[in-house]
Amino acid sequence: MCVAVLNLLDWGPSNYLAAALNKSVYLYKTGDNPIELTNITNGYYSAVKWDYKGEILIIGNNSSLIQVRIILKPTNYRKRLEFILLQFHEMVICVNV
Repeated sequence: MCVAVLNLLDWGPSNYLAAALNKSVYLYKTGDNPIELTNITNGYYSAVKWDYKGEILIIGNNSSLIQVRIILKPTNYRKRLEFILLQFHEMVICVNV
């Protein structure tokens, strides 16, 4: 049995809160105004997840497309990005319709 789970909020180690609100993804940091990171015209965002260092944000939408956004440029971002993409390749995404 597959269960669809929406991860609409994620608080990263760099003290940024990522929030997927319908057609937009926002970044919030204490004391700052929210930043609209991205928006979508068809569909909605259904998941956000920071990497373990809080430098890369993974965003998923209802069409099963995944965006990988480098927010704070790490020194070895290419190697870490390859690792993240390999992990996604091994994941099984299952949604009940």
